[in-house]
Amino acid sequence: MRSVLKSIESDRRLKLQIVATGMHLDRRHGRTLEQIRNVTAVVNWPKSPRAVAVGTAISKLSKTFATLKPNIVLVVGDRVEAFAAAAAAHLGDIAVAHVHGGDRALGQMDDSLRHAITKLAHIHFPATPRSARRLEKMGEDRW
Repeated sequence: MRSVLKSIESDRRLKLQIVATGMHLDRRHGRTLEQIRNVTAVVNWPKSPRAVAVGTAISKLSKTFATLKPNIVLVVGDRVEAFAAAAAAHLGDIAVAHVHGGDRALGQMDDSLRHAITKLAHIHFPATPRSARRLEKMGEDRW
């Protein structure tokens, strides 16, 4: 994502706002928050039980988006934090752009979350032509 973030940051018409959450805050996964420059907001939420955690994340992210007032929220992948961000933005009438929609992770919860994010998203950035075809089969517009 570095090249995408740098492109956004260097465009005068755009304002990059990074909201860090999920695994970026978890020491067991390397606490990558410390590697991210220019974090605008940090949204922490409990890890379990999962459904309660996601509900809390959606609530906190909704409040964060209301404060930051983004025109678009860019989410990557298929994890619960991406789902929470997509749901919060979609329900808050904010455009959602999704990177890696249409990919597959068979037999994992991530697969169903990715497809749910696809249906919440307005703009799609699939990683492969095969992923793009999956998005079309899900009813997403070709453009």
